[in-house]
Amino acid sequence: MFTSAGPAPYVVNADGSDAGPITEGFGVPVGWTPDGQVIVFRDGALSAIAPDGSDESVYLAELPGGVTRPVLDRSPDGQWLAISDASTQGNGVFLVSADGSKVFAIGPGVEPDWRPPTG
Repeated sequence: MFTSAGPAPYVVNADGSDAGPITEGFGVPVGWTPDGQVIVFRDGALSAIAPDGSDESVYLAELPGGVTRPVLDRSPDGQWLAISDASTQGNGVFLVSADGSKVFAIGPGVEPDWRPPTG
């Protein structure tokens, strides 16, 4: 689906049934939380919404370091996000606390990923 502002995020069952928008506005899906309970999408800010369209909230009003095409991965404990820009011109990888209150520049890179748990 496209709105006048751009594409709207949809969810669909794995078998292709029940496709439907989860929000009426513009949004580009960025990723799901590991538990499958929240979809993160870019709509000018970085927002979050439940797959059924409920509980929409702004996660980060402004992305760090000039990131415009976010790629992210959530820490296994859900307390942090690693965020970078999808382009090779990205400004590096940033570590952002789950509540958005703390942002740290980590270093260069465009594909943030948490190391799998060991032991």
